[in-house]
Amino acid sequence: MRPYTVIVPVYNGADRIPSLVDELRLRLPGDGEILLADDGSRDETWSVMRTMCDRRIRGIRLDGNHGQQAAILAALTGCPGRDVVTMDDDGSHPPQVLSAMLGMIAAGADLVYADPPRRPGGPVRRSASRIHQLHLNLLTGTPPAIRVGSFRAFTSELAARILEEPWVFPYFSAVALSLRPRPHVRMCPTPPWPAAPTEGRFRAADLLRLEWNLARSFGLGRRYRRRCPAEPIGAVVRRWVADRCGS
Repeated sequence: MRPYTVIVPVYNGADRIPSLVDELRLRLPGDGEILLADDGSRDETWSVMRTMCDRRIRGIRLDGNHGQQAAILAALTGCPGRDVVTMDDDGSHPPQVLSAMLGMIAAGADLVYADPPRRPGGPVRRSASRIHQLHLNLLTGTPPAIRVGSFRAFTSELAARILEEPWVFPYFSAVALSLRPRPHVRMCPTPPWPAAPTEGRFRAADLLRLEWNLARSFGLGRRYRRRCPAEPIGAVVRRWVADRCGS
């Protein structure tokens, strides 16, 4: 198994991070480390993260609240040459699945998504997720069998390719699945996930805003973007990192 980093974006998670890190410490297979990305939290998240940093745990703090997707991209600049796993900070992603996902990477996959038998959330939230998934499949030309999510593993080579892409809209899966040649993607079946204790109320306006930004950035505007390339993703997100600990 190649060296890898588990990236966990965190926002106002001072009360959640210690228990998640303790569980990950017990379950990290092989040469794994944890990289916590504080996305401009307004509580004591950064102070808590600093107390936990050691040989296998590092942290970065962004200069503001840029969103979960942007925090993940910023964290990628801090682990060059290492395969990556991303997961949420709310305890909904089972760490025991890490070995299976990394095994698929070792077997030749570029990108692996965890695939529970049933996505968490109520009927409205699951329906919204399905609409989002179909839209993303359409924009990127991927088959419906590919179901994206924030619990995923991918190679260091894919991470490097993503950071060299022009900056458009910070959405990891849209960038990764739009690459040509397309990465080799696999789904990793998992046990059912627990309900996320921090799951908020579904807001239709947020979904509409997300789908509009994805369509504008990865749909009809794709050809224009290639003719007029923007600054690379890596250069943009490196500027957002204000502090590091455990480096």
